Amino acid sequence: MSHDDGDVVPEADQLCLDILAGTAVPTASQCTKTKGYNELNPTHLCFISSVRRRLEYGPRPDVVLLCTSPGTDPALARAYYARLIMSNTVPDIPEASFPSAPPYSICYPDIASEDTYRAVAKRYPGLRYQVGRACAVAGYATLYEELDLLPDV
Repeated sequence: MSHDDGDVVPEADQLCLDILAGTAVPTASQCTKTKGYNELNPTHLCFISSVRRRLEYGPRPDVVLLCTSPGTDPALARAYYARLIMSNTVPDIPEASFPSAPPYSICYPDIASEDTYRAVAKRYPGLRYQVGRACAVAGYATLYEELDLLPDV
């Protein structure tokens, strides 16, 4: 591949660009957390970013499979479940994977409805504080009060 200016883009970089554009899904082996000794894998980071930021990317069957397959990096599942919540869908999080993959930052880049956050807090009591943070961002004072959260200390 090449840019308009004629520069050749390395294959791994092109894959990242395609993932960020929502036109490609990496394989499981391309999406490992680290590339080498203590070196983060850009493909992994780009994939998580696209799952969280692109509404049309998360529901794709190949994305769902990569994010929810047994043995998958919990960061992928967290991003996928957060995207579902931000899209006003309460996810079915397998109980076995919940401790390692609870969704986090469930109000960025999009804010769900108050009813969605209420349903998430009811179904997953362990996410009440994340729901409380989302309520603070969204201005959902009624739900925030209903949660009756103790201050973080």
